[in-house]
Amino acid sequence: MNKDFFCNNEYRCSYKERDEDRNFHHLALYYVVDLDVTNLKESADGQDSLGAEFIPLSQLSLSNTSPIAYPIIMKIVDVISKK
Repeated sequence: MNKDFFCNNEYRCSYKERDEDRNFHHLALYYVVDLDVTNLKESADGQDSLGAEFIPLSQLSLSNTSPIAYPIIMKIVDVISKK
Protein backbone atom coordinates (compact mmCIF):
# COMPACT_ATOMS: atom_id res chain seq x y z
CA MET A 1 0.00 0.00 0.00
CA ASN A 2 1.32 3.43 -0.96
CA LYS A 3 0.30 6.57 0.93
CA ASP A 4 1.26 10.22 0.64
CA PHE A 5 0.12 13.17 2.71
CA PHE A 6 -2.28 15.36 0.70
CA CYS A 7 -3.42 18.15 3.04
CA ASN A 8 -5.14 18.99 6.29
CA ASN A 9 -8.42 20.77 7.04
CA GLU A 10 -10.34 21.99 10.03
CA TYR A 11 -13.97 22.72 10.73
CA ARG A 12 -15.61 24.35 13.72
CA CYS A 13 -19.21 23.99 14.73
CA SER A 14 -21.43 24.80 17.68
CA TYR A 15 -24.11 22.63 19.21
CA LYS A 16 -26.25 22.50 22.29
CA GLU A 17 -25.94 19.72 24.89
CA ARG A 18 -28.12 19.69 28.01
CA ASP A 19 -29.07 23.34 27.39
CA GLU A 20 -25.38 24.32 27.26
CA ASP A 21 -23.72 25.76 24.16
CA ARG A 22 -20.68 23.76 23.06
CA ASN A 23 -18.02 24.40 20.46
CA PHE A 24 -16.35 21.59 18.58
CA HIS A 25 -13.15 21.81 16.57
CA HIS A 26 -12.64 19.06 13.97
CA LEU A 27 -9.18 18.40 12.56
CA ALA A 28 -8.57 16.11 9.61
CA LEU A 29 -5.48 14.83 7.84
CA TYR A 30 -5.91 13.52 4.31
CA TYR A 31 -3.68 11.04 2.51
CA VAL A 32 -3.66 9.76 -1.04
CA VAL A 33 -3.71 5.98 -0.71
CA ASP A 34 -3.17 3.48 -3.50
CA LEU A 35 -5.21 0.50 -2.36
CA ASP A 36 -7.44 -2.10 -3.96
CA VAL A 37 -10.54 -2.35 -1.76
CA THR A 38 -12.72 -5.38 -2.36
CA ASN A 39 -14.47 -5.65 1.01
CA LEU A 40 -15.49 -2.11 1.96
CA LYS A 41 -17.89 -2.19 4.89
CA GLU A 42 -21.18 -0.69 3.78
CA SER A 43 -23.29 -1.31 6.89
CA ALA A 44 -23.26 0.06 10.43
CA ASP A 45 -21.17 -1.72 13.05
CA GLY A 46 -23.05 -0.36 16.08
CA GLN A 47 -19.95 1.45 17.33
CA ASP A 48 -18.47 4.44 15.53
CA SER A 49 -19.25 3.71 11.91
CA LEU A 50 -22.43 3.93 9.89
CA GLY A 51 -20.66 2.19 7.03
CA ALA A 52 -19.88 3.57 3.58
CA GLU A 53 -22.02 4.63 0.69
CA PHE A 54 -20.78 5.10 -2.86
CA ILE A 55 -21.98 8.41 -4.28
CA PRO A 56 -21.06 9.52 -7.81
CA LEU A 57 -18.87 12.64 -7.75
CA SER A 58 -21.47 14.48 -9.81
CA GLN A 59 -23.99 13.99 -6.97
CA LEU A 60 -21.79 15.13 -4.07
CA SER A 61 -22.98 18.17 -2.15
CA LEU A 62 -22.78 19.61 1.34
CA SER A 63 -26.14 17.98 2.09
CA ASN A 64 -24.75 14.43 1.62
CA THR A 65 -21.08 14.93 2.51
CA SER A 66 -19.36 15.97 5.72
CA PRO A 67 -18.51 19.70 5.72
CA ILE A 68 -14.91 18.92 6.65
CA ALA A 69 -14.54 16.40 3.81
CA TYR A 70 -16.44 18.09 0.96
CA PRO A 71 -13.91 20.84 0.11
CA ILE A 72 -11.03 18.35 0.18
CA ILE A 73 -12.85 15.91 -2.10
CA MET A 74 -13.46 18.78 -4.54
CA LYS A 75 -9.76 19.74 -4.29
CA ILE A 76 -8.73 16.15 -5.08
CA VAL A 77 -11.14 16.05 -8.03
CA ASP A 78 -9.60 19.29 -9.31
CA VAL A 79 -6.03 17.95 -8.97
CA ILE A 80 -6.95 14.69 -10.75
CA SER A 81 -8.76 16.48 -13.56
CA LYS A 82 -5.61 18.53 -14.31
CA LYS A 83 -3.45 15.41 -14.79
